[in-house]
Parts: sequence; structure tokens; C-alpha cells
Amino acid sequence: MYTFFSVLLWLIIGAICSRTAKQRGRSPSLWFFLGILLGVIGLIILYILPPKKIALATAPSSPPLSPPLIEGTPSLVVTESAPETTILWYYLDEGNKQFGPMSFHALQTAWDEDQITSTTYVWNEQMENWKTLEEIPDLLDKVRRTPE
Repeated sequence: MYTFFSVLLWLIIGAICSRTAKQRGRSPSLWFFLGILLGVIGLIILYILPPKKIALATAPSSPPLSPPLIEGTPSLVVTESAPETTILWYYLDEGNKQFGPMSFHALQTAWDEDQITSTTYVWNEQMENWKTLEEIPDLLDKVRRTPE
């Protein structure tokens, strides 16, 4: 009977570690096994470690709530009133694979690394539809880092 309760306690601690790890941006399966192996010490280590930050420039597991790509329909113009630092951007590569959300700085980095060009489709939540960078000249100038 003692063995049964010991195994049950290990599984409960592993589950607690797994749930906590998921909330803190860490691998739940890894921390489940570490919780079983280390017990309460694993849980303490998990709380001591700082939460991981989620990278913004990764490909999403699901597309954003954006309209389908329909050419010829109007979209909102990016204005100066919304600073680029708060807007999250998405872009479609040549194979129509979607990347984002990402900061404006990450969009500039993608330009510098030739991942996007002036014919790349971009979108953010202030726009109605996807547009190419060349259709938004102000944004293209800022991405290129050229003075206006």
C-alpha cells in the first residue's frame, strides 16, 4: 500500500510541475519527468527559474484573425498616430507561409536578412487586407531605414 501512495504522490508532483512549467513558458513534458525525478525540489527549481519569454518572430501555429488575401480591396493606411513599437506585424513568404506576430524591429531585421522584399505581403490588425510593402510606401521607407 505504501508503494501505491508513493507512486501516486510522484505523479501528482509531476503533474503540478508540468502545469506550472506550461504557465511559465517551459516544456511541460520535461518538467513532468523532472518533477517525478526530483519531487518537490523540481517544483522549487521551477519557481526559482525566471519565466521564459515567447519569441515574436516565429511562425504561428494558427493564422491570426485576419481577412483572406483579396487583391483590389481597400485597406487602412498605416498612420503616424500608431507607433510601430506597439503594432504586431505578419508577413507571407514566397511559399505563402505566414510568419508573425513580430515587432516592427523584427520586420526590419527580416528585411535586412533578405527574408522579405518590397513585393512581400504584410498585415497588422489595423489593416483590412494583406498588402505588399510597395503598396505602403511609408512603411517600406521605414523598413529600409531610409530618411523620409
